[in-house]
Amino acid sequence: MRVAFVTHQFPPRYTTGTELYAARLARRLRDDLGHEVAIHTYEPSLHGGADLEREATDTWGGLSVTRVAVAPELAANPLLSASYDVRIGKRFARTLERFRPDVVHVFHAAFHGASVVEEAFLAGVPVVWNLMDFWLLCPTVQLVRRPSMASCDGPETFACLDCLAADDATAEALREWTRSDGFDPWLPDGPVTGAGWNQPGPHAQLAALAGRPAFLRELALRCAARLVAPSVALRDVFVGLGYPEERLSLVPYGVDPSPVARAPRTDGAPLRVGFLGSLNPPKGARVLVEAAAGLEAPVRVDLFGDDRMFPTYAAELREAAGHDRRVRLRGRLAPDDVPAALAALDVLVVPSLWRENTPFVVLEARAAGVVVVGSDGAGIAELVRDGEDGLLFPPGDVAALRSHLRSLAGDAELLARLSRAAPPPRSLLDNARDFARMYAEVAAGA
Repeated sequence: MRVAFVTHQFPPRYTTGTELYAARLARRLRDDLGHEVAIHTYEPSLHGGADLEREATDTWGGLSVTRVAVAPELAANPLLSASYDVRIGKRFARTLERFRPDVVHVFHAAFHGASVVEEAFLAGVPVVWNLMDFWLLCPTVQLVRRPSMASCDGPETFACLDCLAADDATAEALREWTRSDGFDPWLPDGPVTGAGWNQPGPHAQLAALAGRPAFLRELALRCAARLVAPSVALRDVFVGLGYPEERLSLVPYGVDPSPVARAPRTDGAPLRVGFLGSLNPPKGARVLVEAAAGLEAPVRVDLFGDDRMFPTYAAELREAAGHDRRVRLRGRLAPDDVPAALAALDVLVVPSLWRENTPFVVLEARAAGVVVVGSDGAGIAELVRDGEDGLLFPPGDVAALRSHLRSLAGDAELLARLSRAAPPPRSLLDNARDFARMYAEVAAGA
């Protein structure tokens, strides 16, 4: 079977969870199950130069990868193009025509916009759409209010605009415009046509933002043969915000076994604590830094993450650590180095402030036999049984995390018991088999 994967970004430049999962799953489908897989991705690094639209095809890991980019300044309405951009959809239509897949598997529609799903539907190619996070519900993906990082119950136009304005100059300008004297924040009572939205004025931009949740929900339900939730927690959020439960298939992630044996902790040595992930505020690394900085117990804390992506936040982490030499920011970790980094830990802390779906790093830690201490958020709590095979604490609660680390540093038997009790994660090959069966089903019903 020929399968086209769509991702928002892809290695080698981009190596966070979703794109690595897609790459590894593609190789399992190809090498173990005999399917032909091609990748279609957005590559922001293609911006620049004389070309406002660019496309290139290369190979990575033996996979054919088509990388497209469209200069954002070409969009009449940037708040529309962030979630639906016909220009990029037509680029994908050419990939469909060239590769002629039996199935399209979408892992993330960010940067592309949902028009890639629409193009597959129009071409008669069934779509499996993995819900890796809350992109369909939330324009900033994570359902948290910025800058407070408080949990968000769902989209609301002007609250969404406030969140977008924290990182986007266009949204910031629109927010200031809506607050000017005499501005009437008109919003549509009913559906607005795409042509009506695709205008540069502030009313059209607000209309696109206001209509985004319902528009994307209708498009997803109409054009995707299967919507896949990797966790019950994520599925429940989508159901609570209007997606029919019967349309959401549950397919948990899988990971490969760890190729590196874990080094045991020696008597009297500091508790080896780690954080692996993006150094951005919703991931909550600062909660770990503050917990460790005030901890009177033998610990060593290593934070692995690219400090160039969010330099202001990385500077805040260094300031929070102060002169505590036990806390180190180690920089970006190459994907191939993750198993060795986990093998050198006793505890992985996942202090997320947002409702994680299923953090891959939790599954990787389980594969390596590392104890997980995580925020008691829905996705993490679905994986970690508090006090049985790991420990949980309220999101953002520095004192509670500090107490857990103190207990683990002083109780070797507790650490060993939690490690022994943690179930191994399901394999990536089993995960690939799940999707191969799903591909066959949707192709047969196309």
